[in-house]
Amino acid sequence: MFEEKRQSIRIKKPLTVQFGVLKDDGTYSWDISLIRDISETGICLRANTRLEKGSICHLRFLVPVRAEKLQISGKIIDSDELKLNVFAVRIIFTGLTEEDKQSLREYIAWALVNERGGK
Repeated sequence: MFEEKRQSIRIKKPLTVQFGVLKDDGTYSWDISLIRDISETGICLRANTRLEKGSICHLRFLVPVRAEKLQISGKIIDSDELKLNVFAVRIIFTGLTEEDKQSLREYIAWALVNERGGK
């Protein structure tokens, strides 16, 4: 397993994410997966192939609190095999807008409150 390196609170919620990895020819290879965890600064998702460290990735996922789809770019910082052909891919967000940051903060705060039973 990998060592925790995030500097912000992360939550484990089963959100679906669509992710596209930039290929050498300038196009994107798209796939869909579940988020393992998410924070204001990055995300960890499952993939069925090892993704190359340093690759650029585009992410699309629905933030339930705002019922809006976020489209965020990121850079792959690690891809560890969890079991045969299942990889944990850690991605750090790049180029977040203030609105994106606010959406992520609100969702994480909402998830933490609901996790603890407060409504």
